[in-house]
Amino acid sequence: MHRTVMCLHVVRHALAATIIIILAAGCRGSDWQNALDDVIVAERAFAARATDTTVQQAFLESIARDAVLFRPGPTDARALLAAQPYPPDFQLEWTPEWADASRDGELGYTTGPWRAGRRNQRSQSAAHGTYVTIWKRTLHDGWRVILDFGTGGASEFAVRELRHPASPPAHADAADRSALEQSIRLVDEDFVEALGADSSALVAFVADDARFLRDGSIATIGIPTANAAYAAIERSVRWSAAGSDISTAGDLGFVFGTWRSSSADSANGAWLRIWRRNATGDWKLALDAVTGSRPASTL
Repeated sequence: MHRTVMCLHVVRHALAATIIIILAAGCRGSDWQNALDDVIVAERAFAARATDTTVQQAFLESIARDAVLFRPGPTDARALLAAQPYPPDFQLEWTPEWADASRDGELGYTTGPWRAGRRNQRSQSAAHGTYVTIWKRTLHDGWRVILDFGTGGASEFAVRELRHPASPPAHADAADRSALEQSIRLVDEDFVEALGADSSALVAFVADDARFLRDGSIATIGIPTANAAYAAIERSVRWSAAGSDISTAGDLGFVFGTWRSSSADSANGAWLRIWRRNATGDWKLALDAVTGSRPASTL
């Protein structure tokens, strides 16, 4: 009898250990999902604060010390908000419809529709568009907005089902951070070179679920829309990178900057490209946003 009880204890402890191992493996496998959830919660809390308090207060509470806003080009966010604060009665609403994050839970972003107007005057709101918020998690401050970008002129504010990629991005091979950031700069430069040669060549850089954001329309999705998004862009446009960042895992990053037409000095604006590493280790364009003042003959 005593021996039987001992055996049961051994089996029980072995089973418990097995369950712990399985749960631990499951937790490790869910890091990406946890990061996604965190980014989505942070975005929705950010949007809620803009409604519950003021847009100015929400931004000041949510942005990182070195955050970037685009007004119209990349600008130090805190300096801009200090010099040009949002009016107290300004209403800005937005909701995420797509989200992604790095596997290490350090970097993430959401995108979706926005609309703006005066408080209590929603029926008179005329401004619509699509936003992109990039989030970064730091040891001391948690998740903070490090970049906010938006296109304008979309004809609708439609709340759609929130979605995300089917699987996490792939880890990079071991490399230091400067080498990883250089890799994303290089692929972005190769992308620009392909644009200058032949817009049809860009599809090799594009992820299947890539999003293209342009003024005057809602986001378009997928490789078939890539050529259309760049069809009207003249090959002589000069693209100048102003900054970039990448996750420590080397699986998600972005580059942003300004553009200017070579043939029309009045045509200029800003751009943002988010890159994601796929299962074979290649960088693929996940989101491409271009905005600015431009004549119809260029962008």
